[in-house]
Amino acid sequence: MGYDDGTGGLIFVTCYGEFLVRYSDRDAVGPSAVVRSTYVERYATEEDVESELRVLDAGRAGGFRPNVSADDIRSEPRVWYGDRMVDDRRRFWAVSHWNWSDHVFYDESYIDMYRMTDTGLELGVTLQVGDKVLALDVLGDTLIVFVVRDTGGAVPEYRVDWYDVSEYE
Repeated sequence: MGYDDGTGGLIFVTCYGEFLVRYSDRDAVGPSAVVRSTYVERYATEEDVESELRVLDAGRAGGFRPNVSADDIRSEPRVWYGDRMVDDRRRFWAVSHWNWSDHVFYDESYIDMYRMTDTGLELGVTLQVGDKVLALDVLGDTLIVFVVRDTGGAVPEYRVDWYDVSEYE
């Protein structure tokens, strides 16, 4: 899926999030920029494998027959970026170090912000925010994140946090 960069171009996240590729317009034959992200190759933990197998087993009970084994899950690199967007100031924001598993809670999450330049993209900042980020939005100078936190009970806590990002242009 491509992200409109605000000038008619598109940004794509490729290779599990290792690269950001920008095309200057929808008809471009080749990319105008390729940028290495903050990607670090990582693989499923045993907790990830167990969680994914539980999801697959639930699907199998409903008639879904995926041909996926624990070894398949272990051997596949993890996707780096979760929720991502381009804001009205042409900054590309993406939750990094992402793990889709709802059963894994983190004390913090990381969000990368890339600036669009005349020649492509450049990393502006990596922000650390509390808890596991599920979604994000940016309105002007405000970063809004929807997070989940393990409270130790049966039901996790969901909330929305706001951060001033006016210093990150």
